[in-house]
Amino acid sequence: MPHLKSNGLKALSLFSGGGGLDLGFFRAGYEHLASYELIPICKNTLSSNLRCGRICCGPEEGNVANIDWSDYQGKTDIVHGGPPCQPFSIAGAQKGSDDKRNMWGEFSRAVNTIKPGVFIAENVPGILSPKFRGFVKKHIFDQLSDYAIATFEMHAADYGVPQIRKRVFFVGFRSKTQFNEFTPLSPYVLS
Repeated sequence: MPHLKSNGLKALSLFSGGGGLDLGFFRAGYEHLASYELIPICKNTLSSNLRCGRICCGPEEGNVANIDWSDYQGKTDIVHGGPPCQPFSIAGAQKGSDDKRNMWGEFSRAVNTIKPGVFIAENVPGILSPKFRGFVKKHIFDQLSDYAIATFEMHAADYGVPQIRKRVFFVGFRSKTQFNEFTPLSPYVLS
């Protein structure tokens, strides 16, 4: 993917993992403010791929539960991240809010403190199963009620990625106009 010129917007990453979303936003012209990731080994990958912004990894500096997000308020246009999916994955026990790895409350706390114009969160399709309908309403839509939220599923293979990987996206807009103008990218095949 080419690196586009700066669009003047600033992005912050939570639950960064290896930095797939981070790198995509950076290459799309966003200024990368910081990545927060609990798993220390991810720092090497994030640092190699981004070479800009703060890389905060490990149980101290990367633990989003310990961060005071007010420093980012008024300085961040978009918050993006992938809260841990294990609580909702069909490959696991699907404990939802009873799983200690459920971090949606921390994602909501960050967004509600920072108040970006837009947030994007990705997760596994299992989060939209009937079993978690109440969770999604209470912990995503109700907790982030200042945002109009679009929810949709995308399949990586439909966008030229050589893997079978379905993901659910929650895209929240503070502006109703932006929400009404938003349409998820249509699938396409690389030629």
